[in-house]
Amino acid sequence: FMKLNEAISLFIEHILLRNYSPITVNTYASILRRFLELTGNLDIISLSSDNINHFRLIWLKERKNPRTINHALIVIRSLLSFLERENIHTLHSRTIDLAKEEKKKIITLTQEEISKILNTIDTSSLIGIRNRAILELLFSSGIRVSELCSLNTADLDFASRSFQVCGKGRKVRTCFFTGETSKWLYIWLKDRKDHFPALFVSLSTNFNSKSSYENRGRLSRVSIENIVRDSANRSGIKKLVTPHTCRHTFSTLLLQNGCDLKSLQEFLGHSSLATTETYLHLVPENLRRTYEKYSISSPNLSK
Repeated sequence: FMKLNEAISLFIEHILLRNYSPITVNTYASILRRFLELTGNLDIISLSSDNINHFRLIWLKERKNPRTINHALIVIRSLLSFLERENIHTLHSRTIDLAKEEKKKIITLTQEEISKILNTIDTSSLIGIRNRAILELLFSSGIRVSELCSLNTADLDFASRSFQVCGKGRKVRTCFFTGETSKWLYIWLKDRKDHFPALFVSLSTNFNSKSSYENRGRLSRVSIENIVRDSANRSGIKKLVTPHTCRHTFSTLLLQNGCDLKSLQEFLGHSSLATTETYLHLVPENLRRTYEKYSISSPNLSK
């Protein structure tokens, strides 16, 4: 019989061939390694609901939140679904139930709060110029933090104020930035002293010598998150501000200014329009009613 570690290796190989992003592959591999560690390397045919419940219980004891546990269970489900498609007998994926989650409140910022954060950044230093450029780009493009981290200077087209990113599911899309963002990006690129490919780099000289030239000095996701949080804290804003808050704010402001949902879906790189529709609940009621009345799917359009 096939062992669990062999099944996991096959699955990881499968998602690599399916061109999943490196971040997704690493996340799946990490979760499945932990599952293997807690379950033991048993025969895949003997995997049972008790093993899944044991895994869930351990993660609850480790104070993992329901959202994190559900994400892990969805990864295990994906493994089992893959084995089913390969006609490898094991526990059926449908036997794994997910925990109930509290609906996560979406935090957004007003135009005044955005200005307060940006204007509080001390741009008399190179680090302040870099941080201003980072915040400007997040607010004006709505990109994910992982997408921002992966950007290279060569990706920017200043003539069209646009760039392309490879988002979730390896989907490439075009994103745009404002004239103000363009100004701060230009100042940052003009004043920085290095010639590394990454758009945003650490100003420390203690780079990881083992990293490739492509990634030399590149700011990590955690570094970007810290920059965003610290900038918001220094401005006196009490909300929890993360890079994803910038994305939520971008989406909400676009809808409030008349952007249609289909275009917003393209800007955000959502595979499903239903995901983008969650932002409708964040705009004023009269705007939401107007959109629902005249949206493409509305019967009012055929009148």
